[in-house]
Amino acid sequence: MNQQNRSRMVRRAAGIAVLAVVGAACGGSSDGDEAEVSVPVTEATEAPVTEAPATVAPVVTEPPVVEETIDVADIPSVPCAEYVTESGYPLKPCDSGVLVETLQRDLESLFPAIAIDGLYGGQTFGFIEQIQTASGAEATGLVSEELAGQIAAAESLDDLGVGGDATADTVAEETAVEETEAEAETEVEGDGDDQTTEELCNELIGNPDAEEFTATMIETCSDLGIDLVGEG
Repeated sequence: MNQQNRSRMVRRAAGIAVLAVVGAACGGSSDGDEAEVSVPVTEATEAPVTEAPATVAPVVTEPPVVEETIDVADIPSVPCAEYVTESGYPLKPCDSGVLVETLQRDLESLFPAIAIDGLYGGQTFGFIEQIQTASGAEATGLVSEELAGQIAAAESLDDLGVGGDATADTVAEETAVEETEAEAETEVEGDGDDQTTEELCNELIGNPDAEEFTATMIETCSDLGIDLVGEG
């Protein structure tokens, strides 16, 4: 065998040996069992739950309502040139609003002829003045919350001290009203002129402060189909 063939056989044998070593190494790594790694599981510890203390809202007390002090000299005169919206008690002439209307509704059971229009005019003033005078109070026309409550609770004028013990001023006022009503009746019956009465009724619409705005005229105008009370 020549030298060239011998060298070729040696190289082939060396290559086979290398492949055998590599195959053994790969086979050993594939046959080996993989090591299992276990990681200990630790249970999470829950933090204790603490409830927040209940908070109590502070009690807010509203200050007592103090009625406005009104000087008698500052009380508007009637008939009113204009009406202003009332801002609370005491009510005074020429006020207007819900409180005035409530007062008039309470007065209606005592004075059925009152016009409920929410306007504190001459008619409402006259009824309040009558109550104050007969009960011995100063006839200012001012209506305190206390007086309004007494009027609302009263079932008759006697409950307010308005009865047989009326003062001379009250009697004089009632007499003047009766005379005015009598004059109106005389005019209606004497002339027999419905046109004159109808004109008077039309003039009284929306004018409860007028002297002729009486219970008799309300009925008379109602017979003619003119509703004075409904028109305020």
